[in-house]
Amino acid sequence: MLAAAKKKRPDPVAVLREHLVDVNCVAFHPEGHLLLSGDADGYAKLWDLSTRRPLVSRRLHGHPVGILHLEFITVDHFLSQGRDGVVKVWELENGTDVSRHPISSIPTGSYTFCNPVALRNAGTHTCEPPCVTHVAFPAALEAN
Repeated sequence: MLAAAKKKRPDPVAVLREHLVDVNCVAFHPEGHLLLSGDADGYAKLWDLSTRRPLVSRRLHGHPVGILHLEFITVDHFLSQGRDGVVKVWELENGTDVSRHPISSIPTGSYTFCNPVALRNAGTHTCEPPCVTHVAFPAALEAN
C-alpha cells in the first residue's frame, strides 16, 4: 500500500494559464480542436488546442457569478450554467468567437452543482439549430 502512494503522478501535457481564478468546468468541442473553460468569476475562454492559446474570453454570467457547467450541444452552440440560476445558449461564431449575447436564457432557479442535460430533438419534427427541446436537471428528475 505504501509503495502505491509513492507513485509519481504523470506530468501534464499542457497547462492553460489564462484564468485569474479557479476553473470550475471544461468542455471539448465535438470535433476535438477547441476547448471551453469556465471559471469562478463567470468568464469562459475558448481555447485552440493546437496552439494551446485562448481565441476569446467572454464573461457569460455576471460578476461574481461563477460558471458551473459548459456543454456543446452542436458544433456551433453551447450551454452555460451559472451560479445565478440561469442556463444560457451561446453561438460559436465563425468557429473561433463566442457571441456577445446569449441566443436564449432559461431561468431555472437551480443554484447547485447539478449539471443540466440538453435533450436534443429526436427527429420527429424539424427545427433550426441548436435543436434543443428541453433542458433537464438530473437531481430534479430523481425527485419525481
